[in-house]
Amino acid sequence: MKTLKREEIYANDYVDLEHLRRNIETFIDDYYNRCRLHSALGYQPPEEFEQQLTTATTRAAATMSFFRHGRTINPIVQWQKRRAARRPLLFRPSV
Repeated sequence: MKTLKREEIYANDYVDLEHLRRNIETFIDDYYNRCRLHSALGYQPPEEFEQQLTTATTRAAATMSFFRHGRTINPIVQWQKRRAARRPLLFRPSV
């Protein structure tokens, strides 16, 4: 991955392999998956792209009403809650 090499590995000095692994994990979790602009996402950071996607999807989602139980369920909101619990990443290193 050219971005990882150019922006993290070649830009820093590492004491040992464990130090390298920690820095790569931090780079991917804190910068690459949250802040960095991605051309495939219209030059938006992944978090902003997902937020816009879920906002648009929530507005367009149908709701199911269960009169017997007196509550309304939005399947998209339920999906978002399950997804937020997992906190998916665009790229996960295999170190």
